[in-house]
Amino acid sequence: MKAFPYTLDPEQIPTRKNWDVTRADYEGGPCVCYACPSSCWAEHVKSWSKELRDGNKTAPQPHPMGHCMFDNPIAYGMVRYGCTDPQKIRKAWDRHVRALLDGWDKDIPKDKLDVIVNATIDAKMKGVETGGAPFMACIAISADL
Repeated sequence: MKAFPYTLDPEQIPTRKNWDVTRADYEGGPCVCYACPSSCWAEHVKSWSKELRDGNKTAPQPHPMGHCMFDNPIAYGMVRYGCTDPQKIRKAWDRHVRALLDGWDKDIPKDKLDVIVNATIDAKMKGVETGGAPFMACIAISADL
C-alpha cells in the first residue's frame, strides 16, 4: 500500500480503523487504532510517540497492517471506527473488563462474576470511574465476606 502522512485527524487515515473505547478508562479518552503500511511505519510510530510524549494520549495509534484486531475488534475491547451501536460498545467493554479481572475471578461463580462485570460496564458506559471496586468485589466474594 502507498505511504501516507501521519495525521491526528482519523478521517484522513485511508486504512482500516478501530476505535478503542476502553482507552478512556486509563488514558483520558478513546483512541483510534489504524492499520499502518510498512512503507510509512517508521515515520508514523515516530510521530505517534512524539504525540504521546507531548501528552496527547488519544493520538491515532499505528498498528501493523495484518494485525488481527482489524478482523475482530471486540476481542481487543474495540469497535470499528465510527461505530455508535451501544450493544457493540458494551461487548467491547465486556471483553475489556473480563480481561482485567482475569485471575482475580478464578474462584467466583459465573453468576456473581456477571454481576460484577455488568455493574462495572454500566458505570464505565456512563463515564463513572470504578477504581478498584471490581477487584475488591472479586476479593470479597472469593473470601466469602
